[in-house]
Amino acid sequence: MIKKLRHKFIAVNMIFVSIILLIIFIFSFSFTYTGQVHTAEREMERLLFNREVQINNRDIYSPDSIPGGFNIMPKTRIAVFCVKLDSKNNITSIEGDDVTISDEDAFKGIIEECLSSDKNSGIVKGQNLRYMKDYSSGVAKIAFADRTSEIEIMTNLVKTSVFIGLFTLSSFFAISFFLAKWAVKPIKKSWEQQTQFVADASHELKTPLTVILANTDILAAHPKETVESQQKWISYIKDEALRMSQLVSDLLFLAKSDAKKEQSSQSDVVLSDVIWSSVLPLEALAFEKEIEIKNNIKEGLVVKGDEGKLRQLVTILVENAIKYSDIKGIINVTLLEQNGKIKLSVNNGGVPIPKQQINRIFDRFYRVDSSRVRNEGGYGLGLSIAKSIAEEHKAKIHVESSSDEGTTFSVVFK
Repeated sequence: MIKKLRHKFIAVNMIFVSIILLIIFIFSFSFTYTGQVHTAEREMERLLFNREVQINNRDIYSPDSIPGGFNIMPKTRIAVFCVKLDSKNNITSIEGDDVTISDEDAFKGIIEECLSSDKNSGIVKGQNLRYMKDYSSGVAKIAFADRTSEIEIMTNLVKTSVFIGLFTLSSFFAISFFLAKWAVKPIKKSWEQQTQFVADASHELKTPLTVILANTDILAAHPKETVESQQKWISYIKDEALRMSQLVSDLLFLAKSDAKKEQSSQSDVVLSDVIWSSVLPLEALAFEKEIEIKNNIKEGLVVKGDEGKLRQLVTILVENAIKYSDIKGIINVTLLEQNGKIKLSVNNGGVPIPKQQINRIFDRFYRVDSSRVRNEGGYGLGLSIAKSIAEEHKAKIHVESSSDEGTTFSVVFK
């Protein structure tokens, strides 16, 4: 899918650029061609209406052989000459610059073609000539202009346009190729994370379902046994069902966060009170592991948010600290105001997180020590949920870990 998306991105860009180039080239070709026609017609009008043709004596031209049997020695930028006819359409004179007729029959054929045309101006078929007719004097006058330079200019323009077009498209294709890889990189990462998320969720759900089915089979194999005698298997089923219920609840929370459908009501919340009410119930859990929780919480600090989710955030961070703290360790929970921002920190002195795992610590289902967390009922979703709650409250959450300072999770509220 990502590959197809990248190809589509490149194709759309190439089509878009091709259309723009085509429009530019058509406009340029049309503008140049119109200019050439206008220049030729202006030169022919000068001869038809007895206007003096401006000649630059410094211009030097060599004779050009034009199909049709006559030679022209141009002294103007475009070679032009005018033919005057009598009432019987016979040539009476030729005005122009050094015009020599070498094949009168061929030239008469050109005159007849021009006279038979319904148009007053146009192009002589098969010849590099333009013509313009005038009958204002009672007899026909036909002016001719050489198209050799016009054709050369237009041909060069087409060649140049093709070269520029191919070069531009080739360059843009290369640029689009690298841009496509860069543009779809976040999508690719998101897709891979989503795929991994589904695979991990399926794996985590498979374990409790397997346990439930196994214990159900044991119960079914002893239909005559009393409920009391089978209490152990029933207890196992309940425990796994509760674990699976918690997992489904966490997955639903993350799904709603991703879809931005969890519209929580936010108001002024005394974060200091939220932390106290979240930490106190966890002291019993810490006491079982002989862990001491120290608090440095500044009173009266208020943030804008959802009280329930903020309590969940604090609980996740403190529970995570308890899980990874050493026996008889110390956990420090700190809430301070620094530079106009409120900062919550939870530190434990346990084994530090390896540097190569720091960047993945907030990934869903990721565990630094999976066996240890699994034994304590974790699925690796807690920190992902904490990050989602922090982002919802426009706060930044990050982690620092070292052998000297231990591991510290910090949440900074704006």
